[in-house]
Amino acid sequence: MNTGDDENALFLKMAKFRSGRGSDEEEAAFADAARVAEADGKKQHREKQQVEQEARHRRKRLDGCGWCVDNPHFNRKLLVAMGEKCFLCVPADESLTQLHCLLVPIEHSPCGTQLDEDVWEEMHKFRRALTNLAADRGEDVIFFEQARALRNHPHMNFNCVVVDKEVGDTAPIYFKVRS
Repeated sequence: MNTGDDENALFLKMAKFRSGRGSDEEEAAFADAARVAEADGKKQHREKQQVEQEARHRRKRLDGCGWCVDNPHFNRKLLVAMGEKCFLCVPADESLTQLHCLLVPIEHSPCGTQLDEDVWEEMHKFRRALTNLAADRGEDVIFFEQARALRNHPHMNFNCVVVDKEVGDTAPIYFKVRS
């Protein structure tokens, strides 16, 4: 935040101090500048350590992600359909309904708002196809995303729950509708 003139003035003060012609005030100013520089160095070191720690934490979470396709923890038996940017699978745990499925992006992303446009577009095509399939059967689909513990870098997914038409008609009362 200093200008070139400020740096030149500080240099002249240091030169006077070294030659023995400087005053006690200039010596104190030089010592203060040295303390500030040392404190800035410690602050930068702390910030660097914090960034490295966050990167290690994120890498650890990504290495253990069960939804990343290239991860050995991914259960390929759950896979139903594979697209270029996302895939459709059944839940690893207990399903909410008989036709409950998950729509998951291949790229690790913590929430839907951070997805690329092309990924979002392909997911929208999957959602349209699932909605049309359910409509042919006289049913409706509720899509929802759970976004929790975002600081732990979770892998986002859309839950697709097939419900009766009557339940689907009342769903907007309980959910925020997003197209």
